Amino acid sequence: MERSHRPKSHPKQQTMAEESAIKFVFERVFWRYGLDGVYDELVRNHGYKRTPSGMYSGIKRMGLLKQPKNKPPRRNFGKFPELTKPGEKVQIDVKEVPRNCLRGSWKRDEKRLYQWTAIDECTRWRFVYGYEEHTPENSVDFLKRLIAAAPFKIQTIQTDNGVEFTYKYISDEIKCPFELALEEFKHGDLIL
Repeated sequence: MERSHRPKSHPKQQTMAEESAIKFVFERVFWRYGLDGVYDELVRNHGYKRTPSGMYSGIKRMGLLKQPKNKPPRRNFGKFPELTKPGEKVQIDVKEVPRNCLRGSWKRDEKRLYQWTAIDECTRWRFVYGYEEHTPENSVDFLKRLIAAAPFKIQTIQTDNGVEFTYKYISDEIKCPFELALEEFKHGDLIL
């Protein structure tokens, strides 16, 4: 019958004294300082000369790192419903383009560039446009360009509620230009 070819011993395996020192220090130090603290204590006070990974292998082999048996089950949030129609939900977000990505006069004149991105969740179709300023008016312009460029009818737009999209965290009376444009789009009055 075929048997394991694993050697019964190894010339560089940890000695019994090293293993007993690891066990002693682990039980005293691990709960407070973790594996790094165990290694530091072994090197300082017990003359341990092996690497941290060697110590960790010994700890695993001795079964000192055990998972708690009554670990609470992971929460299952479920899957989000899969979108089947293009344009059912389009996400829009704004990002400042990093300085090291700018070229030519943009870099020379130390201008800033902001990138508006729209992604359709069903088809992963993407529309990107850049502006020099981070304003709600540019969000309105981007919305118009997005509607004109989209190969499908957009039903829902999702944003991160930044000030370029809504003023609801700033004022209860004043509506953001982007919100007004969305209402016009919903009623079919938005002029492209």
